[in-house]
Amino acid sequence: MGVYVDGNELHRINVWLFDHGLRILAQIHSHPTDAYHSDTDDDNALATAAGSLSLVVPDFARGPADLSRTAVYRLDQRGLWTHVPPADVGRLIEIVG
Repeated sequence: MGVYVDGNELHRINVWLFDHGLRILAQIHSHPTDAYHSDTDDDNALATAAGSLSLVVPDFARGPADLSRTAVYRLDQRGLWTHVPPADVGRLIEIVG
């Protein structure tokens, strides 16, 4: 099971964001078991700006927010998603509230 945003809708979203001086810098989604960035995640990302983050939460995000169980990836200058080591995640993300 997955949710896909088709090309026309992606274009509409990006035009709206551009017109309002905004862009998507992070995305979060979940997988049924392990947290990892799949080929589908790589190919269908909504966040496309270099430096963007992609968070993948395991177990369909059941349970409290826990960055230690979340796989975090960052989009590099080449357009490739690279894994952020757990030791560096806290430098980039803080859960408040």
